[in-house]
Amino acid sequence: LCPVRFLLKHIMKSIQSITKLVLSSGLLCIAILGAGCNSTLSYVETTQPLADAWGNGDYVEATNISGELLDKQRDKVENNIVFFLEHASVLRAVGAYEESNWHFQTALDLMDERRGDLEGQSRTGEKLAAGSRELVALLSNLNAIPYRGFGYDRIMVHTYKTLNFLALGDKEQARVELNRLYTTQQYLVSEEYDKQIGKDQEKVRETQNEKKQQIAAAGADTGLVTSALTDMRQDYSVNAAYAPYVNPFATYLKAIFDATNGDTENAKLLMNRVKDFSDNSFVKADLQLLESGRTIENMTYVIFESNMAPFRIEKLFETVIIVPVEYEEVDENGNKTGRIIRNNIPVKIAFSWPKLKDTEQPKVHQYVVVGGAQMQTQVIADMDSVVAKEFEIRWPGIRNRVALSVLAKTAGAIYATKAGGMLGGILASVHQEITKGTDSRTWRTLPSNFQVCRIATPADRKLKLGRSDNPAIIEIPLIDGNVNVVYVKQSAPDTVPSVNQFKLK
Repeated sequence: LCPVRFLLKHIMKSIQSITKLVLSSGLLCIAILGAGCNSTLSYVETTQPLADAWGNGDYVEATNISGELLDKQRDKVENNIVFFLEHASVLRAVGAYEESNWHFQTALDLMDERRGDLEGQSRTGEKLAAGSRELVALLSNLNAIPYRGFGYDRIMVHTYKTLNFLALGDKEQARVELNRLYTTQQYLVSEEYDKQIGKDQEKVRETQNEKKQQIAAAGADTGLVTSALTDMRQDYSVNAAYAPYVNPFATYLKAIFDATNGDTENAKLLMNRVKDFSDNSFVKADLQLLESGRTIENMTYVIFESNMAPFRIEKLFETVIIVPVEYEEVDENGNKTGRIIRNNIPVKIAFSWPKLKDTEQPKVHQYVVVGGAQMQTQVIADMDSVVAKEFEIRWPGIRNRVALSVLAKTAGAIYATKAGGMLGGILASVHQEITKGTDSRTWRTLPSNFQVCRIATPADRKLKLGRSDNPAIIEIPLIDGNVNVVYVKQSAPDTVPSVNQFKLK
């Protein structure tokens, strides 16, 4: 019984040490609470069934899946924005335009709310809430910080809402949405938005140095951890070619809307901007027409929304560090013997960081058959580049926050192990395991690119369409209108595209 009694006393002593540690450290309590909530979320794994259905062109199934996901996340402040975006875009794909716009607007309202600068909001309250979540993220992972939406999210929401209103035949609401789109673009290039992205970076660097000093003083060998943090980088396979916050398709949409609804001067200004970012012969033809003083008449535009945009994956790093722990030996009666025991206790260290991944889908083009000739759609906006550019801008801040969280959790793991011995090491390893994820939240149902073709409306008002991935030709009767748009969406090659029409004039 003596060895058993000794073991029980040793375990109780370790438990008492851990309990004292937890009670004395509000930060650790917050971290554990955070770990039990959003810290275990892997967005890329959670949304993979949605992405699979979307990539298979099964928009009805994608709608069912996105609806179920939204129901689970609707009231979760960390994630609800991105799930509203996903559901809104798949609703749009099945033609539920009004419902889609409601979900898009809800996402926009939540984005504004997260900014904390709306009239009537408590700035102090918002700052306290943001501060507490930064603290939770520090000792769990970046999933604890609410998704506020990227700049391209805002631009695409306004763009999709505009297209939805046009599909519903509501040009006045489309005009309002395009004006909001312009205001959003102005905000994204403002000093305010730049500060929002770059805030607290100096504070983050200072805290990193502080944690490094704590780890060094603890005597544990964390060389593999610090090396992994140094090697944490992006090898961009996606071309971030555009200037920040530029989406040529959104600008082009407003240009042709203005051109066909009385604002020719603004249309020319916008067309010139698009021309600077897109070597597209159809844009040049529109611009040449407008600059000659003529108006767009008897024209049909084919807009092709193709493939799927890049998304974030989670790059995992795991290792074991050895924490040297010293404690004074006690005999079976609990009396100190004066002998110092030295143990080397293994502790798991695990963390992830987000990496941008291209979907690597083959490029697809739409063909418009006129007479016996084929005209191919041309890319007007590369969404891969749009997404990659903003991720490139935000990466330094993301990297610094990941590094700070890893250093803080590593320091905490060492402290817990030294205070609680083997039991402390086990608890620290468990905490590392359940908080090893990272923020992979990205709007996954965005397209890879937008393409356009413009032709004089055929006299028989019948349009023939083909695709580079399918030799079959389909004939589409055009709706009444002076300036028509045929909108084709195909989320992956070899899938059946969805087609809808609306008129600009």
